[in-house]
Amino acid sequence: MLVTVYVICLVVFCVWLWVRSKTVTPPVSPGAIPILGHTHRFTGLQGIWNTLEQISKFTLENGGISILKICEYKVYGTTLGLNAEDQTLIDKDYAHAFELLSFLYYERAMKPWLHLPFFFNRSSLKRRQDKLTETVRNILNPCRVYMFLDNTKRRLEIKMNAYNSDESNDKFKPVLNHLLYLADEQNAFSDTEIREHLNTFVIASYDTSTVTFTLLLMMIGWHKDVQDRVYNEIQEVLNHEDRDFTKSDLPKLVYLEAVIKETLRLYPTIPYIARQVNKDLKLGKYTLPSGSTCAISLHGIHRHPMWGPDADQFKPDRWLDPARLPNHPNAFVAFGVGKRYCIGRQYSMMVMKTTIGHIVRQYHVHSDLSKLKFQYEVVLQPIKGHRITFTKR
Repeated sequence: MLVTVYVICLVVFCVWLWVRSKTVTPPVSPGAIPILGHTHRFTGLQGIWNTLEQISKFTLENGGISILKICEYKVYGTTLGLNAEDQTLIDKDYAHAFELLSFLYYERAMKPWLHLPFFFNRSSLKRRQDKLTETVRNILNPCRVYMFLDNTKRRLEIKMNAYNSDESNDKFKPVLNHLLYLADEQNAFSDTEIREHLNTFVIASYDTSTVTFTLLLMMIGWHKDVQDRVYNEIQEVLNHEDRDFTKSDLPKLVYLEAVIKETLRLYPTIPYIARQVNKDLKLGKYTLPSGSTCAISLHGIHRHPMWGPDADQFKPDRWLDPARLPNHPNAFVAFGVGKRYCIGRQYSMMVMKTTIGHIVRQYHVHSDLSKLKFQYEVVLQPIKGHRITFTKR
C-alpha cells in the first residue's frame, strides 16, 4: 500500500514537472541566487536603486518583462487652507513619521527572514510599523480641517467665501474649499471620503515635490540655453512687469511645461509602482499568474525606444512637436497610470510653474549634473552632486 502511494506521488510530481516545463515564463533578471533571489543585491539605499536601474534596463532589452526574485516571491518587472499651526504639525510630525515608516520598509526588504509573515508578525519591526502607520493615518485628526468638517457654521463660511465671490477673481482657492463645495452642492463626497482625499494629498506630495524642484533646478542650471528660453518666455508672458503670476498666465508657459515634463520623463520621482495581479494576465507570450505582484518601471517606460534614439537625452523641444512624441497613451506616466492616477497632477504642474517662474525671473541658476547620484527611498532621491547655486539677475 505504501509503495503504491509513493508511485502515485512520483507520477503526480513528474506530470507537474512536465506541465511546468511547458509554461513559458519571462527571463529572470541577472544576479539571482537560490533562496535569496535578488535580495542580496539590495544593500543600502543607493544599492537598491542601482539594482532596480539595471533590472529596468534588462527588462527593456528582453521584451519589456522580466522576473525579480525576492526570496521565494516573484515580482513581475499651504494647499489645504490650514493655518500656520496646523501646517507646522504636518510639516514636522507627519513628515517625520512618514520618513521613519519608509526606512522601516527598507529595513524589512534587506532582511530576507522578515519577508516571511510568520517571523515579521512577531518582530519588533512589525510593532514599530503598526505604531507609525497609526500615526501617519491619524496625524491630521487634530487639525482644524476636521473641525471644519464637523462645524456647520465654519463649513458654510468656507463655501460662501469660496463660491459666492466674484467669478472673475483670479485668486487660487484652497483644496478644502473645493472639496466642501462639491460635497455639499453636488453630493460628490462624504466627510470620510474628504478625509481620505486630504490624506492622499499630503502623502503623495511629501518628498515628491521637493525632489522634483531640485531636479528641475539642476536641469535648468546645467542647460544654460534652456534657462535662457524659460526666462524669455516668462518675461514675455508677464509683459516684463514685476507682478505675480495669475492662473491665466500659467497655460501660456508652454516651454516651461515642456521642461518640467522632460525632467519628469528622465527622472520620475516615483520610478517604480507595484500592483497585485488578481487574475491571470496575458502579456505577449507570457502569463502573469493570479496572486503575483507586478512592479512597473516608470523609469523604464520613459526610456523605451518608442521615445526615439534620443530617449536618454534631455530634449524639452520634443514636447513642442506632437510628431516626436510616442503614440501610446501611457508613454508618459510620471503621475502614475490607471485608476490610481495622481489626483494632484494639475495642481502640482501649477505649483511647479509658479515656483520655477519666480526663481528664474529673479536669479541665474547654476548646477553640475556630471556627479549626480541617486538612491531609492520609494522616491528617487539625489544624494550627491546636487548642489545648486543662485546669483541675482
